[in-house]
Amino acid sequence: MEERIFLLLKEFSQKIKTFLNHQYVGVYLHGSLAFGCFHPQKSDVDVLLVVEYALSRKQKEKLMEEIIKLHNLLPHGLEISVVLKQYCQNFEYPTPYELHFSPMHLSKYLDDPLDYICTMNGIDRDLAAHMTIVYRFGKVIDGQEISEVFSQVPDLYYLDSLYYDMENYQQDVKTNPMYVILSLCRILAFVQSHLYLSKEQAAYYGLKHLPLQNHEVILKALSCYQSDEIMQVNEEIEQFVRSVSLMILQNNQ
Repeated sequence: MEERIFLLLKEFSQKIKTFLNHQYVGVYLHGSLAFGCFHPQKSDVDVLLVVEYALSRKQKEKLMEEIIKLHNLLPHGLEISVVLKQYCQNFEYPTPYELHFSPMHLSKYLDDPLDYICTMNGIDRDLAAHMTIVYRFGKVIDGQEISEVFSQVPDLYYLDSLYYDMENYQQDVKTNPMYVILSLCRILAFVQSHLYLSKEQAAYYGLKHLPLQNHEVILKALSCYQSDEIMQVNEEIEQFVRSVSLMILQNNQ
């Protein structure tokens, strides 16, 4: 499965180079596939496309056509952000982006492609986390080397990016408890031990560093992450979110 995905990403890179031409810098993998813990039952594919300067509307239209084609070939879809090289080298926070797509945006794009292309740009605090992972663990699908494109994101911004994601966890846990549990373990690992971990690695960190009473919740989330099982929220899980969120905030004071 992973070999096929890398091949699809390479083909995607070659196709978009034909109309991006000298604007093209490279395509860079982050997320679970870069960490080596990709699970086709749950994992999407996360990439950054770096370009030299702003894309035209026509280029964005062609790019989105190729993005949708690739998205439809992947088991759980594609998440991609298009970023200018200048912001990768001279990091700016929140980071400007040219275009973004994720599986949750598919219906919005299909409803009105032109409106999507014209409005899906701005700044994104999540990019601090994505660029951190590219810099430390990323893989070059095609293009310039990571060391030539990306600089190190200051920890202050990486942590703020994680906190930004954490802001809605009390609500998010009701619809995606697995993601919230493993993400909290990942944030805890950073604030306690300055570790940059995948969700799967973070689960094992939580099992080692959190009280025994939390282990059943973590093990359940890990099992769901590694399979097609769907995790259902309950009071024990909501209590886990409250207690670990508080622990994270206390550790960062």
